[in-house]
Amino acid sequence: VAFAEQLTLEECVNIALHKNASILTPGLKINLSQAEQGVWDAWGKLLPAVNWNIDYQFFDPKFFDARIGAFTSSRYSTSFDMRQTLFDGFANIFTLRRSYQDRRAAQESYRAAELTLVLDVKTRYFTLLKNQKLVDVQKDAVERAKEQLKTVQSRYDLGSASMSEVLKAKVQIGTERLADRKSVV
Repeated sequence: VAFAEQLTLEECVNIALHKNASILTPGLKINLSQAEQGVWDAWGKLLPAVNWNIDYQFFDPKFFDARIGAFTSSRYSTSFDMRQTLFDGFANIFTLRRSYQDRRAAQESYRAAELTLVLDVKTRYFTLLKNQKLVDVQKDAVERAKEQLKTVQSRYDLGSASMSEVLKAKVQIGTERLADRKSVV
């Protein structure tokens, strides 16, 4: 039997957290990123909105521009617009608060996924340790059954035990070996 590298519980947890697909799923990270963006968007709604537009239009050379009193073939325009909401019934404030709560919920969902993974790794680790100990117990039981058979066989040879006791001891060894094989699988 080849033995694999033995890892501590902490090493197993760290490997799982760094390489496990359920934590690295794009869905959790995207939700976290979107929640963070939602906070910035909510703050942006509290700030003034500023727009600046530049426009260029080409017209037929026969276009008469009444402002300058001449024909012109092109026209340029620019505009600047600034708006600030003074009162919206606190909707923007509540949107900001909700965005912080959404971000916190996304962070906690991510943390819950991490903790679920850690719990799963620890459960499997301790199950492995328990099974290894059970294998050792079964091997000890086989050895005890062999010793019992030797004792009963010696007593039989001396005439103080019956053939029935020897057969029972042999059956016990078979039972323990079978249990040992099942514990390995």
